[in-house]
Amino acid sequence: MGFSVRVLFSSLYLLCFCFCFCVCFCFLFCRSVPVEQIRAVLGDLKGGDTSSWDTSGSHPCSWVGVLCNNSSNSDGDVDVMKLSLSGYGLHGFISSNISLLAQTLSSLDLSNNSLSGAIPPSLSDCLALSYLNLSTNKLSGSIPASLGEMKDLQTLDLSQNELIGSIPDRIIKNLDSLQILILDSNHLNGSIPSDLSSLTALTQLSLAKNSISGLIPDMSSLSSLETFSAYQNSLSGPIPGMGLPKLHSVNLASNLLVDEIPKNLCDSKQLKVLVLSNNGLTGHIPEELGSCSTLQNLRLSWNSLDGSIPESFGQLENLVYFEANHNGLSGEIPLNISSWKNLSLLNLAHNSLEGNIPSQLGLASSLEELLLSGNRFSGSIPIEILQCKNLNVLDLSVNGLNGSLPDTLCSLPKLTNLQLESNFFSGSIPSSIGSCSELLELQLGDNELEGNIPASIGNLVNLQVSLNLSLNRLSGN
Repeated sequence: MGFSVRVLFSSLYLLCFCFCFCVCFCFLFCRSVPVEQIRAVLGDLKGGDTSSWDTSGSHPCSWVGVLCNNSSNSDGDVDVMKLSLSGYGLHGFISSNISLLAQTLSSLDLSNNSLSGAIPPSLSDCLALSYLNLSTNKLSGSIPASLGEMKDLQTLDLSQNELIGSIPDRIIKNLDSLQILILDSNHLNGSIPSDLSSLTALTQLSLAKNSISGLIPDMSSLSSLETFSAYQNSLSGPIPGMGLPKLHSVNLASNLLVDEIPKNLCDSKQLKVLVLSNNGLTGHIPEELGSCSTLQNLRLSWNSLDGSIPESFGQLENLVYFEANHNGLSGEIPLNISSWKNLSLLNLAHNSLEGNIPSQLGLASSLEELLLSGNRFSGSIPIEILQCKNLNVLDLSVNGLNGSLPDTLCSLPKLTNLQLESNFFSGSIPSSIGSCSELLELQLGDNELEGNIPASIGNLVNLQVSLNLSLNRLSGN
């Protein structure tokens, strides 16, 4: 009896040893793929710059876009490490035979082509993939939940396709190594999975231009996140606190977001882009945003914000774009904006701002567009603004401005749009107006201008948009 048991255990031990040996041997030496199978994988990709793909003769590792290791086994089988076929003008579909490369394929880039059909679920068999880019194609159907099994995946880009359905929970929950997730410009719906916080290695999250709805989940654990883009969706509710140490870009424009702008957005001290326009945000612009010394692009237009522009904004010396038009802002523009020397665009139109237009704006030597229409500004046009030699759009219409039009108004060599209508400007139109040679639009209507229309207006040969001098006291031809 004892002898039989020992024989049985010895046999089982030998069997287990042989099994493990075979598995290890196969893992080490059987990972290579026969040439015929490589041809099967690429056979469904048509057209484009694939003249080197001689499926009957040449070796696949010599084909354009196919990268193998430097060795092959005695049968001529090879390890395909990367398929880099971005922008090769390919059409057709991704073959389910892609799984034949499962053991060795680490990078697959089929972006910028015209591939159609669904993403094959068998793609998830490629467990060695760390980079997957299928963007800018015509792929349809839903995102296979099985992609969540690709544990080594670091980059997943499926943007600019025709994908539908929701973002699979398994992708968000299981891909611990994921650093870049780009799904924008599809037809995705549903909500952002609540397990988003588990992607602690994530640096870039782009979900823009879809139909994603619901709340933005908690993101406080995403300490590596640098870019979050989810504009043009149907996200609702408040913006969660995002005091993330590496965050430098947030774009949540054109959603249904409400409540106040979080005060801790600048905790990272690296924020450069904050775009929250076209939502339902309320309350004051946080004073804390003035501590974002790196901020370059701030767009808050088309909300229901009130209160004044924070005095702390005078510290934003790197600011290039500032839009807060179509809100309910009141008070005056802070006088300490002389630090805005890099400012290119200032759009505060359609608010309830008042007082004089600050002469300090003349220090913004890079200013190209100044849009202050539809407010309650008074006083005259500050002559200092005419020092902004890059200015091409000046819109001060629908305010309470008065005084005469400056003789040096056309000292702005790049001015293309001059809109001063619906104010209380008086006096005559300066004859120097004819030297605004680049003007496409001139709006001086609904003021208190008088005297003769200067003949030099006839020199404005580039006027294409409109010329409006109506509702004044002008005379002449």
